[in-house]
Amino acid sequence: MKRKILFTTVTLLLLIIGLITATGYAASNQKKPFYVGVTYCGSSIEEAKELINKVKDYTNLFVLLSGPFMSNTEAMEEIGDYAIASKLNYAISSSARESVGLNRQILSNWLINAKERWGEQFIGIYYNDEPGGNMLDSTRTLNLEKTNNNQIHVKRMNAFFPCDFRK
Repeated sequence: MKRKILFTTVTLLLLIIGLITATGYAASNQKKPFYVGVTYCGSSIEEAKELINKVKDYTNLFVLLSGPFMSNTEAMEEIGDYAIASKLNYAISSSARESVGLNRQILSNWLINAKERWGEQFIGIYYNDEPGGNMLDSTRTLNLEKTNNNQIHVKRMNAFFPCDFRK
């Protein structure tokens, strides 16, 4: 009799745990947006629109990653309007370096206005694309210094390659 009660109790516990797990999984498995898109790095509004026209049937995201446009809010808005009208989500690129785009206050105000203007189709900022890429793509040097106790430390760093060992 004790075995039957124990078996029933364990079975009920496993059933309850299974239901709780399944319910939690179903609740957490809500449909989240998935983005597939392109970045535009050119300097022409018309070329940006041409790219949007080419990709709008098989992508859902357009990212403006163009240095010349990152300080031109009118161009960013014109391209954004066109992307949104083409049923694409829109994002802009920004960098940690102030010189690449707008100052923080202007960018902050622009972002608030962009969210109001385009709603959920404006998904935000693609921030600081591949920060290590600049170092790997450049031809600057990394100057290393060898100390008396055979330790190597960075004397001056502009990039990673080529390495220059100096005493």
